[in-house]
Amino acid sequence: VESLTHHMQDAEQERVEKETYARELKIGEEVQTSILPKELPDFPGLEIAARFIAAKEVGGDFYDFLTNDKLLLSIADTSGKGISACLYSLSVRSMLRSYGEIHEELE
Repeated sequence: VESLTHHMQDAEQERVEKETYARELKIGEEVQTSILPKELPDFPGLEIAARFIAAKEVGGDFYDFLTNDKLLLSIADTSGKGISACLYSLSVRSMLRSYGEIHEELE
C-alpha cells in the first residue's frame, strides 16, 4: 500500500509538472506571436515578404521592421528555448524600436 501511494504521488507530481510546462509553452507561443509584425511595411522600391515557422518549442527568434525615411530590418535568433528566451527577445525588440524612434541615423 505504501509503495502504491508513493507511485500515485509521483504520478500526480509528474502530471502537475507537465500541465505547468504546457501552460508555459502556451504563454511563450502567445508572446512570440505578439512580437511579430502584423503588417509588412510598404517601402518604396522593395517588395517585402515574411514567413515565420516556429520550432517545436517556443524560443526567442523574431523579425521586425521599422520605417521612417529608412528601413530598419531586424532578424534575431536568440540562443535558448522557452519562455525566458522569448521574453529576452521581447526586451531586445523593444530596445531596437526605442532606439529607432529616437535616432534618425541608423549608424
